[in-house]
Amino acid sequence: MRLSSLAFLLVALLAPAIAAADPGEPPLAGGTFEVGLGATGSQWTSGDGSIAESNLGGASANLAIGHFVGERAVFAMRAAVTWYDSGNVHTSVFGLVGPAAQYWIDDRLFVGATAGIAFDHVVSLDRVSDLGPGLELRAGYTVFREGHHAVHLSVAGTYGYYAVGVGAYTAGLGGDSRSLALQIGWQYL
Repeated sequence: MRLSSLAFLLVALLAPAIAAADPGEPPLAGGTFEVGLGATGSQWTSGDGSIAESNLGGASANLAIGHFVGERAVFAMRAAVTWYDSGNVHTSVFGLVGPAAQYWIDDRLFVGATAGIAFDHVVSLDRVSDLGPGLELRAGYTVFREGHHAVHLSVAGTYGYYAVGVGAYTAGLGGDSRSLALQIGWQYL
């Protein structure tokens, strides 16, 4: 009986002090959602090593939904895509969809990786899309954080490999595509 009375008294005395304390930034925990937009440079290469197409000034976008595992690690599903309109000729779309990991080195700096299925498609040409394994590596820095909302700048490099026998760009020779994107993103932490 005395122990429970002492515990009640301790909680009653400390509760106002704890409630008045400044909580600072909330901990990184629970579900997370991320969206980003940016500019990109891309290159498509056929299996014989020749450059099928390259561009600078395309657009990029990404979307991720995941959950914090521990205080600094996130596991998510992520989709990243770049596209380039060459004017009257065609529109090229390259992207990656798959499971992703994000690790917060500190409260501002993070790194991430995605491994999944890469796709490469020429929208205005009647050809088969390329599908193959892909990888994305990225790093970012949070420039603004308020509560659970963060705005960050990031750089992401994406690579996709396509086997021999299919391909919009590769004419059946296989090949690869790669892009480097600079993005601004928002993430719910």
